[in-house]
Formats: sequence, structure tokens, C-alpha cells
Amino acid sequence: MNEGRHQLPDGWGWATLGEICEHVVHVDPTRNPSKAFRYVDISSISNETFNIVNSKKYVGAKAPSRARKPIRAGDILVSTVRTYLRNVAMVPPELDGEICSTGLCVLRPIREIADSRFVFRYVLTKEFINKLTREQRGISYPAVTDRYVYAQPIPLPPLAEQKRIMAKTEELLSRIKAAKQSIQKIRFLVRRFHQFVLTKAFRGELTERDPKDEPAEKLIVRIKQERRRKWEEDLRAKGKDLRKYKYKEPEPVNAEYLPEMPRSWIWTRLGYVALVMDVDHKMPKSVKQGVPFISPKDFIGNVDVDFNNAKRIAPEDFERLSRKCKPEFGDVLISRIGTIGKVRLVPSGVQFGISYSLAILRPVQSVLDRKYLFYALQSPIIQDQARERTRSIGVPDLGLKDMNNFAFPLPSLAEQRLIVSRIDQLFAFVDDVEKSVDAASNHIEELNESILNRAFRGQLVSQDPNDEPASVLLEKIRG
Repeated sequence: MNEGRHQLPDGWGWATLGEICEHVVHVDPTRNPSKAFRYVDISSISNETFNIVNSKKYVGAKAPSRARKPIRAGDILVSTVRTYLRNVAMVPPELDGEICSTGLCVLRPIREIADSRFVFRYVLTKEFINKLTREQRGISYPAVTDRYVYAQPIPLPPLAEQKRIMAKTEELLSRIKAAKQSIQKIRFLVRRFHQFVLTKAFRGELTERDPKDEPAEKLIVRIKQERRRKWEEDLRAKGKDLRKYKYKEPEPVNAEYLPEMPRSWIWTRLGYVALVMDVDHKMPKSVKQGVPFISPKDFIGNVDVDFNNAKRIAPEDFERLSRKCKPEFGDVLISRIGTIGKVRLVPSGVQFGISYSLAILRPVQSVLDRKYLFYALQSPIIQDQARERTRSIGVPDLGLKDMNNFAFPLPSLAEQRLIVSRIDQLFAFVDDVEKSVDAASNHIEELNESILNRAFRGQLVSQDPNDEPASVLLEKIRG
């Protein structure tokens, strides 16, 4: 088997995993029905930390049918199912003598020939994992055989050099691990910064008031007049006598338990400054060509919508759904069923339908800036209310009535636009930081693989001519 066999340094040799590992004989724990044991299956292994994160306790009588392989400390477990997931781990001392699943190939390096850490790191390389993945058979349960794993070649240096290589490798990988942890901390701080900015913004702490700005109280007066006028127009259009009906003003917000705001701001109801709507609840059929039909699963990143890969519906279904309402430029979408509280702006120049798992919020343009609404809906002030009002029996569901009643912080229109400008500036800075973090993360992953490649090509530590060549060890086991 010569596939992937590159030239090796002096003193190294090629072997197969089967040559350098002991044969593991299966056991049947049901023959000792009262004996307790720990069971390791594929799900027990983390493919992020590459260790065994949990094991299950059984007695022989209740042993799973796959519990057949005994394991020892230092064994390497390689999942033979969906190998691309990289479920690989080394058995720790506390699981010595326990049992694992037949879905795991047990590699038990012969101590006189191979260092367990050396074999462990080798089977984690992309080159090794990719070989197994290409050979998988099966659709619903793609897997390779133990025999195929044992047949894989491994470059083998002298045992003493293996240990030197692993000492250097672990030293370098520990630095990489520390760098990854630092990156995770930065990502966490970036998320916290987003929420910090939004919290400050909607408490009036990002901007200073301009005494020339129209107070929010006057905005509300205009809204009340507009709502009253619209109510009267609707009644007249239906041929109703206004004298027989009484207009009911929306209930004011009880601000007793709400955050304190600047004096020129007011608390109002979301439904007072935006029209909250959803579409027909009849789900349309999917077609190959048609109008994009968006649901929360099509929200990608922090602000984007994936129109290209969205479900398509027939134009006639789109027209039917649009009779009640349809998204228009200037609207804001918020997810309200299943996934709660994800927010997107409706872009210009795109015709699309939406699922009833989304609500359309149409701001009263004379009093509410669309992007102010977009950011406010993402702020802890609104997100907390969404969580509190979501019904969680079965599928999480946030009702339109509940959204209409959200307490909503309202400054003057001029200050809204200033707040949006400040948030845009701060988020642009954070976006640049995130891009730098992503680039650093990608570089670290490349560096990790580069270290392993150099390790298994003899380029990480110097060779010692006094080491017993691997060929001598291999002759012993082959002879």
C-alpha cells in the first residue's frame, strides 16, 4: 500500500497501524450479568477536545449489544462511523479495563515500537481522516471497517525520536490552545460589547439631548391624532355612524419597573408606533422556480437573509399570502415562532414572501426611524420582554398582541437618527475586530495542521544517529 507514502528521514520506516498495534479480542459482558462496567460509545467522545467526556454505567445483564471491545489506558479510539466528524480520543487511566462500542476501532500501540501519543496525533491529521472518509460505505450509516483502519500506513521514527517529537508537538499545540482560548474570550467580549452598546443606546446614554429637538410627548400627540383620524376613516368607509361608537385610547405604559430614561423620552407601546402584522397561516407548497419564501432559518450572520437558498413558492401563492400583508422596504422582520427575537431589515428591490413564523413591523414613519426600530428590537429591553411573553408549551410562540404591548423607549426622531449613527459607528469598529479574529482563528487552524505535518515528516526535531532505527523494530515484529 503506497498511497500517500512520502520520503522519510534516515532511521524512519513505513508500517501499518495493524503492525504496530496489539490485536484486541472481543468480550461479552453479558456472561457476567452482575458485574458493573463503564461503557464508551461514539457519542462519549468530543470532536472538539478529542477526549472522552462521558461514559455510561451498566451491569453485564443490561449491556448494549455493541459493548464488546475492552479498552486500556493509552488506547486510541477512532470512530469508524462518519469519520469526517473526527471522534477520536485516548483512553484515560480512570477508564482502564472498561468496554467500548464496536463502532470504535481500538488502537493499542505496542509499547516497544510506538508511542501512544504519536499514534494519537497521527490519526487526527486531515490526511488520515480524509483517507477514511473517502473509503466510507453506506448512506444512512456511512462507515469503514476496522480492517481498513488497521491497514493504513503510518510513518514511524525510532521510539526515542517519537517521544521527542511528541514533547515538541505538545509544547507547540499547548501554545495554540492558549491562543484559541484567547480568541474565544475576544469573541465573548465582542458579543458582550454588542449588548452593552444596545443597552446604553436605549437608555439614552450614547447621546446628548438637543433642546431644539421636538420632545417625544409631541410625537405621541401626533400619533394619537393620526390613530383617531384613521379610526374614524375606517368607520366611515364601512358606513358606520361615528356617534354610536366610542374611541378607546391605548392603555399607557406602567413605567414603574422599567429603566429610567432621559426626561425628553417617553415609554410607549410598540403597537402605538409600528403596525405589527403577520401573513396567512396556510403554508404554501414548495416549487422549483418561484418567489423566495423566507423563514427564520434563512437568517444568516447578524444582518443578512439568504434569498438564494430559500424555499420557492408559486406566484399565485405569493399573491394569496400578500392579500393580508407583505414585506415592504422600510419594514422590519422579527422571528416569533420556534426561534424568537431574530431581527432583519427588509431590503429594497427584492420581492419575497414570509412564513407566519415571522412578523412584519411597519414603523409610523413620521415618528419612528426604521433602523432605530431594528436596533431597539435587538436590545435587552425588548429581547427580555420577548422572552417573558413567549409561550413555551410545545413550539415557542410569541403572539402579535404581546408584541403590540411591548414597552418601547421613544426619543425624538432627530435623536433616534443620532442613536442609529452612533450604533453604526461602534458596530463597524466591532465588525473589523471580528474579521481580524476570524483571520487569526483560520491562521491558527492552519498552523495546527502545519505542526502535525512537520512532525510526521521528521521536520520538527533533529534526528539522533544513536537512536535504534525503526526498521530494526519493524523487522522484529515482521519476522
